[in-house]
Amino acid sequence: MEYQQHPVPVSMVPRTTDVPLVEYTADVPRVEDREDLLLVNGTADVPLVKDGHWGQLHCTAKHFLLFAYSAFYDDRELAAHSGPAYVQIMGSSEYRNNVILMCILFYPGEAEPEIIRARPDRTSVPAEYQRKTFTEFVYACPIKRTGTGVVPESVSIGCSPLEKPTFRLKVQVPARPKQKRDFAICVCASYGSRNVYQLVEWMELQHILGVSKVTAYNHSMTDETARIFLHYADKGFVDFRQTVPFREETDGSPFHRMKMHQAPTVNDCIYRNMYSFNKILVLDYDELIVPRLHNKLSKMIAAIDRHYPTDHPARNYIFRNTVFPSEFSPDQNISSKLVTLRYRTSLQPELFKVRTKSIIDPMSCTNMHQHYCMRTTKHYSRIGHELDVGTKYGMSQHYKRYCDPIKKPANCKDTIKDMHSNKDDTMLRFKDELIPRVQKQLENLGLESL
Repeated sequence: MEYQQHPVPVSMVPRTTDVPLVEYTADVPRVEDREDLLLVNGTADVPLVKDGHWGQLHCTAKHFLLFAYSAFYDDRELAAHSGPAYVQIMGSSEYRNNVILMCILFYPGEAEPEIIRARPDRTSVPAEYQRKTFTEFVYACPIKRTGTGVVPESVSIGCSPLEKPTFRLKVQVPARPKQKRDFAICVCASYGSRNVYQLVEWMELQHILGVSKVTAYNHSMTDETARIFLHYADKGFVDFRQTVPFREETDGSPFHRMKMHQAPTVNDCIYRNMYSFNKILVLDYDELIVPRLHNKLSKMIAAIDRHYPTDHPARNYIFRNTVFPSEFSPDQNISSKLVTLRYRTSLQPELFKVRTKSIIDPMSCTNMHQHYCMRTTKHYSRIGHELDVGTKYGMSQHYKRYCDPIKKPANCKDTIKDMHSNKDDTMLRFKDELIPRVQKQLENLGLESL
């Protein structure tokens, strides 16, 4: 079926250039250089953060709080002859412009670290956390030894003037297999309970569409939910990782407590897989990017590229968010355990970059918001780096309760009946392959059959 296309007012489209960035220079600090170095020398006793845990920085002089999750070596700009290599740190911190952050890079076999100013690149909108304004960042640390082949062993981050580091993160070097695979999915940190049948359906649909790996992050899932991920991890389809809650996560709702984990885990996934996959989808477990005219993501991308030709070597594809509300009448002939086949009535697609989802080329994105790439590598930062796919070739299909009692007005269930809706049978194309695949996995898991 054809969806009505809506022109997008330019004023409503968020642009990468609208994101405020801290003014940045890569100079080593000049104020009391030797004194600063003395504070961070001899740091073999500074603890190395365990995988899945967070390092915490509290700058006493500035009363500034920062959490750091992981760090990766990034030589994409160096390889393209457009800039230095970096160590990229995934984290969350207070949203303040009066704090200068310094990267402290430790090299194997050397006592004296390299100190250089960090560039905080925002990956989300500021939000309240622990009665302070926090946001998520990728902190870029340019390597002055670029081109020498020497990679820092670990990294810490501190405020200027420097205090002795309280933690170090191992600098991870992304794997470089001989041959890249086509598609992987990155999903941000998850918590609580999820419908296990919907999870199995989602995993099997991704298999059908051509995805070969899902990276998932457990913040505080229930055992029943985690069992589904462990099942698919045993099959080699899921990389099931941990993001340990902060010690400070003691109040608010579970979502509020884990919100600062979301963009850091998505970006951790992208850096971890950037040389292993041609394209990465950033989704949640109630969302699918569904081809409208094809059964495989690869064929959809090929058709989009033919229709919208470009000379950009690494562009990102943005898909309109289309909600399939559970308030609309389901198909009673389909098992109640299957969501995508049962709920086939949607609302109108939303505007470009309004809760959209993306398929990105990991070679071009340095910091990823959950919905679209907020900053590209210098080599790829030019016109054509992103494409509004529209609704002809594919959409982000979002299966959820529309009338959220917290976010929507009390009369939502009455007003939704008057909203323009579309009957959409696209998912029936996958029915004959999907049902037996789901049934087999339910049997393997010992769950009730369809």
